[in-house]
Amino acid sequence: MKKFTFSFKSLLVACGLLIGSANAWAQTTVTYDFTSYTAKTLTKSSTSGFKANSTEHYYASNFDEVHNRFGFQFAGSFSIEAAGLYAQRDKGDHVGICGLASGDKVTINFSQGAIMVRGNITNWTGNTSDWTSYTTGTEIPINAAGNLSFQAKTSCKISSIVITTNATESVTAPSIDSEANGSKRTVTITDGASNLLAPVTTYYTTDGTDPTASSTKYTAPFDVDATCTVKAITISTSSAKTASTITSQLIDMDAVDVPTAAITAVDGVNRTVTFSCTTDGADLYYSTDNGETYTAGTSLVISANTNIKVKATKGSASAETENIAFEAGTEIQLNAPAYTTGAYSDGKYTLTLTSNQTDKLLTPVAVVKYSVNDGEPQTINSGETVEAAVGSTYKFWSYASGYAKSNDVVVTPTYIDLSTYRTDWSMDLDALAMAIATESNSSASVTKSGEELVSGYYSITNDGFNAKFGVNDVNWQVRNYGSGKSYNTGLWPYNVNGSMVITELSAGDVIVFTGDAVTSGTNVTKDAFISTANNNSTFVVTAAGNATFTPTKSGYIHSLTVYTQRPVSVSKTITSAGWATYCSPYILDFSSSIENLTQAYIVTGNTGTALTLTEVNGKVPANTGLLLKGEGVCAIPVAATSDVDVSANILHGVTSNTNIDANTGYVLMNGTSGVGFYNNAKAFTVGANTAYLLASELSALSVKAFSLDGAATGIAEISDGDSLKADDDAVLYNTAGQQVSKGYKGIVIKNGKKYINK
Repeated sequence: MKKFTFSFKSLLVACGLLIGSANAWAQTTVTYDFTSYTAKTLTKSSTSGFKANSTEHYYASNFDEVHNRFGFQFAGSFSIEAAGLYAQRDKGDHVGICGLASGDKVTINFSQGAIMVRGNITNWTGNTSDWTSYTTGTEIPINAAGNLSFQAKTSCKISSIVITTNATESVTAPSIDSEANGSKRTVTITDGASNLLAPVTTYYTTDGTDPTASSTKYTAPFDVDATCTVKAITISTSSAKTASTITSQLIDMDAVDVPTAAITAVDGVNRTVTFSCTTDGADLYYSTDNGETYTAGTSLVISANTNIKVKATKGSASAETENIAFEAGTEIQLNAPAYTTGAYSDGKYTLTLTSNQTDKLLTPVAVVKYSVNDGEPQTINSGETVEAAVGSTYKFWSYASGYAKSNDVVVTPTYIDLSTYRTDWSMDLDALAMAIATESNSSASVTKSGEELVSGYYSITNDGFNAKFGVNDVNWQVRNYGSGKSYNTGLWPYNVNGSMVITELSAGDVIVFTGDAVTSGTNVTKDAFISTANNNSTFVVTAAGNATFTPTKSGYIHSLTVYTQRPVSVSKTITSAGWATYCSPYILDFSSSIENLTQAYIVTGNTGTALTLTEVNGKVPANTGLLLKGEGVCAIPVAATSDVDVSANILHGVTSNTNIDANTGYVLMNGTSGVGFYNNAKAFTVGANTAYLLASELSALSVKAFSLDGAATGIAEISDGDSLKADDDAVLYNTAGQQVSKGYKGIVIKNGKKYINK
């Protein structure tokens, strides 16, 4: 007799009950085959799931899989194509798998391109700072619960993702519903779901037998024409092929659907309530005493607030509603209309008016009435447009017979003509991005100062950023992806929590951003009638102080300009000395006569010992140093654009008090030789909104003064720009009245005027 030796383990193997390691019996494989999904562009939902590499992963609202364990989340622009899930490198596309547990394993299969996996493939421990290149089909062991993210290294198509888990799978039971469809009933079955999010299939029977995977596969609603019992089961397509419990429902051809009731007509304080049922041939009844008594009928007129219960019967079957409350007896006030602002053109905007009364149970929908400057009311349908002229007052309200009119909506369209404003300061953020981020290094972080501009916001210390502009302490960047992608150039908040601040604003200032990134923020309101052409976002400052703005996620800001209102004119007083220097932050208009002003000049030349004054008779650019002649208060008009060339002007204008060192400038004053420009022998403060000559720009530094009153002068002529040419044959005298030769050095008198002869 042969002797057999065996262990309990070998017996289990022989019986096919033990597979692999001690825990292997609990493992389930879930395969997501993207090549079997319907081709579509995935639409990002508003809910983000988790963040990896500072990138938010979002659910796709039209994806085939629900958002639970093993749910998929995306960052970027994705589509499902014939070859699978398409990820683009140039879009920075990320795929996230959420709900993983320690001991799970992930395998990613792709047909082209390459991907990078978040973390260390051989020992993944959650979101780290590393990206690791990945070969298709390589199994990734998950050693810590969390979310796994991977990114397209080059554009690729992911054919499938396989997840192996030690968790026990469970599948919920399907649900069965039916509704009348003429003489038949239409049966709809809703799939159950796997807790592992494995794809599932539902099978059903109509003969009362229990369904299996060999029964009819449910793909779409179906009709039955006789009373029967429908049973359904949902089975997972995972390796475990876990089945749900069986759902059973009797489809009774005598069954009747629950009826409905709604107001279908109004007449003053009365309401007509109409009853209906989707079951063909059903009889309708209504009750106003909580079902104590029913009256046959399909409608009821009420004149006071009433609770109505409706019942439908067919054969032996019946169904009834709960009490439904209806308002009557008083006028119901309508909702006020809403409007959206369209384009601005030739002094008018287009306004689209809508009146939503769905919560009033009103049929038909209310119309919109409006008046212009309290004129005769006009009527339009909801959704139609009105041309609204700037400066007129429009009043809108909703109206329907038998209802109280809505509250009025009053708007007066305005338009900001920025030609009547001056630029306070601006930043070309595209140009800054191109200077900071080169083609080879397309993005660079902005450098924030250590000092807070205001609480929570820091000035940007990169060149070109205005000191009144700051950002909060998140990762901000400037990006430049080249001329072909100018829409991806400018200031970019790396995080949806990014916000900006502008300080030292005055009420009435206008702030204009270009780009697609700005929404209104603290202390700032956006007038609904301000033009937003060319992707501008325009804001009016309602109170002096600071204003905070919040960009949209991943939106680029291309430029920022702060405008302040430009006055009609500026006032300048010229003393009895008859001369004054002036520098204005506005464009000044000298094209017509100005009371108390004889003439305005710029200094346009230097002949060594003489200066030339050139009259200006047009619109002079802002911040131009000017010499004014006259006496009294001059109201100088302010213009929007300039037309005078002042590029040769050497008179330096200042708009704030400016300190200059000794012997570095010539300042207008009433000196020993009369009114003129005198060399400052000592350090000197040039007053705000005045001008001076810079000594380093004058070749005759030994000249101590340039007089304007004809005594000792270095001013050649006050003319249209041609300097007076000295008469070489003229007789020269010194200050003692003695005739001297042309080689005499010092102050000489020639033709009645004094000169420095060097």
